[in-house]
Amino acid sequence: AGFLGLQRLGYGEFAFIRRGVALKVYDLPMMRRAFFAVFVDIGLVGLSLYVAAALKLDSWTLSGHRAVLVQALTLLVPTQVILLSLFGVYRGAWRLAGVHEFLWLCAAVLSAAGLGVLLSSAMGLTLVPPSLYGIYGFVALTITAASRVSYRVLDQIRMRSVETGAPA
Repeated sequence: AGFLGLQRLGYGEFAFIRRGVALKVYDLPMMRRAFFAVFVDIGLVGLSLYVAAALKLDSWTLSGHRAVLVQALTLLVPTQVILLSLFGVYRGAWRLAGVHEFLWLCAAVLSAAGLGVLLSSAMGLTLVPPSLYGIYGFVALTITAASRVSYRVLDQIRMRSVETGAPA
């Protein structure tokens, strides 16, 4: 009720999206550099693996499963970053991203999960169950695509509110 009351009063202090406050993070100089995207993707690999392992192992604390996570991380981090680079995900600006860029992103993330299974069995890493890579593929796809599409959504909302003059 309080949110609706503040929205009807039209206070400008609460219109974060309309004024572009949330989008200013994307305009920081460090966000424009290509290497920063790699560090974000490394963090997303870690987050995705944590969520996938928690779903697979039925334990959100993951106590006693440190070796599984270390083996999977040492394999997935370089695989994911190299495949994102090979598929051209780091080349374009996400402000102008279309369907083709998201298809390449999906292909790179799912290929990294599949290659993780193959490399894991070829290298003899027996601690990581193959099903963890499958769960990781879907979790990583969701988290990575959501991080990339967030800029497009926020920018469209801001542009629509600027054009119409309506609060976001």
